[in-house]
Amino acid sequence: MFRLTDLKYPVIQGSMGIGFSWFDLVVAVSKAGGLGTLTTVCIDRLVAWETGDKSYKNNWEKSIEYAVDKLRGMLGDIPFGFNIMEKQTKSSEIIELAFKYKVPSITVGAGFNRRHFKLAEQGDPNHDLNFMYMINGIKAAQITILASKRKNNRVPDALILEGPKAGGHNGFRTIREVNAGENSLEGCFEPCRKILHESGVGIVIAGGIWGPEDWKYWKEKGADCLQAGTAFLGSQEANLDPEVRERLYTLKEEDIITSDAEIMQPGSPTKFAFKVFSDSPGYLRAQKLERPVKCSMSGILKSDNSCAAHKLDKSNFCICPPLTRSSGFGEKFQGDTEQFLMTCGSNGYKIRELATVLNDDGQSVPYEAKRVVDWFSGVHNKSPEAEAVN
Repeated sequence: MFRLTDLKYPVIQGSMGIGFSWFDLVVAVSKAGGLGTLTTVCIDRLVAWETGDKSYKNNWEKSIEYAVDKLRGMLGDIPFGFNIMEKQTKSSEIIELAFKYKVPSITVGAGFNRRHFKLAEQGDPNHDLNFMYMINGIKAAQITILASKRKNNRVPDALILEGPKAGGHNGFRTIREVNAGENSLEGCFEPCRKILHESGVGIVIAGGIWGPEDWKYWKEKGADCLQAGTAFLGSQEANLDPEVRERLYTLKEEDIITSDAEIMQPGSPTKFAFKVFSDSPGYLRAQKLERPVKCSMSGILKSDNSCAAHKLDKSNFCICPPLTRSSGFGEKFQGDTEQFLMTCGSNGYKIRELATVLNDDGQSVPYEAKRVVDWFSGVHNKSPEAEAVN
């Protein structure tokens, strides 16, 4: 049985997809004393590409079994996690499979489904996994706790309070909600912490957490753990296309924007606000309605196999293939017309600081996931900003 309190360092690596947080990154973070988290969106396609075995495509159980076996082979008894978007294809089935194959920790985000808590309660009694839900504020915290208590005897082990500075999908529908002061971490942390701790549920802080001083601040306020994705995105273990990795190191603050289906069209077909690089070719192409309608990844299909992006309009655009094109699996699109789509949190422009750290001898320090875990945990006293090459 694994709990967050078992971690050497209170650092969860946020899941990044499609395919960005793959095996090497998950293993590196977990071995460093944090909790590495594998993305499961389109996991069937990704495993099929990795193995060269097309029989994994649309075979969710075979794909999950492969991923769990590989991680256990690389980590032994060291814990790891799976991230599942409520809106991704076959989300409930993947949660059931995570129980079946005894994944130590599961995080569910981008939506809410009461059935997930029933699955948690009805799972193997010998496999009491760490079960976490992502929330965006006090209303979501109240609904999650009340619904889980009403429907079954299982409450989450922790809720991840993710603020609007997070990369990828934000837990808000519009830019107006993203920018509203009451939706900031400062605005909603204390009421969320109170209701969660009174219910025996931990609180994980996420979305814009950058370095040991940030973590110290939130820890003193009562946070039990932190989750970060962007700081790990530039690490050598992150599964990125080389061209995209280089672009990360030149980002400016104004290059990171939030798209939605209402103002900064097009938005994600999930209907949640979505962070993008403003110059992502895949995003610019979608703005001009130049990308033909095609669904080669089937990452966020509804139960009727439909997706909002199947209709060509300016309110939303297909994100699964362009995101995958930006990952280390991008070579699989060679000969295709798919173009890069990249996402990161609001602090993504600071990645270059982590990439340009020198040791006492003036030599570059490798940008490794372990160094990020150590940095957040205060193992290294100097901040990357203090050590960065100017």
